[in-house]
Amino acid sequence: MQQTHFTIETNGAKVKTLDADGNGQFIALMENGHVIAHDFKVALIWGRHQLPQEYRYPMIRRLDKNRFLICETRTNGWPNGKVYDLNGQKLYSLFLGDAIEDLLICGKKIVATYFDEGVCGKEGPNENGLTVFSFDGKVLYGYNEDAYNNGKFTEKPYLSDCYAVCRINPDLVAFYMDDCDLISYLDLTNYTLDFHQAPNQIPDNRPGHGVGLVDALSLHERTVIVHASRTGSFYWWEDGMQEMEIIPEKLQTPQKQIQGINGGKFLLQQDFGYTVIDPLALSIKETLKIGPRRLELVLDDITNQHVHAIVNAANSQLAGGFGVDGAIHRRGGPAIMKETRERYPFGCQTGSAVPSNGGNLNARYVFHAVGPRWFDDPHRFDLLQSTYSRCLELAVELNCQSIAFPSISTGDFGFPVHESADVAIKTICEFLQSLFETNSDLPLECVRFCLFSEKDLACYQQSVESCRSGNFDEK
Repeated sequence: MQQTHFTIETNGAKVKTLDADGNGQFIALMENGHVIAHDFKVALIWGRHQLPQEYRYPMIRRLDKNRFLICETRTNGWPNGKVYDLNGQKLYSLFLGDAIEDLLICGKKIVATYFDEGVCGKEGPNENGLTVFSFDGKVLYGYNEDAYNNGKFTEKPYLSDCYAVCRINPDLVAFYMDDCDLISYLDLTNYTLDFHQAPNQIPDNRPGHGVGLVDALSLHERTVIVHASRTGSFYWWEDGMQEMEIIPEKLQTPQKQIQGINGGKFLLQQDFGYTVIDPLALSIKETLKIGPRRLELVLDDITNQHVHAIVNAANSQLAGGFGVDGAIHRRGGPAIMKETRERYPFGCQTGSAVPSNGGNLNARYVFHAVGPRWFDDPHRFDLLQSTYSRCLELAVELNCQSIAFPSISTGDFGFPVHESADVAIKTICEFLQSLFETNSDLPLECVRFCLFSEKDLACYQQSVESCRSGNFDEK
């Protein structure tokens, strides 16, 4: 996960609300009633008896290069949207409904979504769950009016609230329907809908509970990324996947309101700026250089890696399975299993590895590595070392520039992570050192470990420190 922090020159005033696109363009309403954007600053011109505090729960959005909108999210029937020019002068007011959850500006249209107090309340037009307005406040489309007719469901499900929505382009938005786990794409040119079923939810740490409320959504090409408020985690999937995949790293900053922006990124407001979060971006936590080559530790999903070879923690039958094995086959597609069945009908022995194509992964090869079981193999340390060594040998044989490893044998095979980390890091360091000492011109440049949790990362970081100091215990 990559986090980019942007600071706004506020002269000490805190941000009350803001919007940003992730590329340095932003607009913010400050607590003192001033508006600061990337290209202008202005103090709002208040009417008689009005104070900046009239906005209790506001949102601010840029309509175009000459105007911006400030909207109070709760209302008792009065116009709650006000459009200003860049001199801070109010031009006109709009009624955008009660209990607004999010506002998107798409071309010359405003897309508003609502939480259930608004959808089930009396202050329309937000009975629709999602409403599209023109810039002058005219309702152009209402989701529930189209999908729900006279109290009877049609082919489209009812939208009781809409917490997660994002703009894909000026003519297309996507929103997540929690009640039925659907991603819905709304074309703003003809108001047609396209529904996609979200995969099965990954449970959180309480038995019987799923990821809970999805409060933010973003898309990057074919990949859907959501943030779940209950677990505080990001999840991702692509069409055809049976389960969401969790992104191991969580946000370290206090979460106020997180919102999805385009390109798979998310926006988090701060008191004196904002943070743009890219959950799928590589976050390197540790680097060790050995000659011209490097060893990296990252908190990331191994199936995201853009490397020449990805190592799969496989079973001896090469039959697929859970954890890393299942994730690689799901995202890589059937071509991987087809090749392994044809080339290796008898599987692969413990302590070794065999290559296959990378299927739909961002890798040329998958190395199916069979590590030892902690309780079943008395020579488990030698076998684990052999597993890592064989993968490195395959990388050299196949002229790979980069290879990504998971923590082999530490899942269902029961190997303690700190024991496995020592074997893995020592084996790789010695291999890279031998290449350096022999002045090898082999293309291997990067060996990367993709780790699932901060706890696993800490074990591997300790092993890297031992490698630096040459202080490994002999097994």
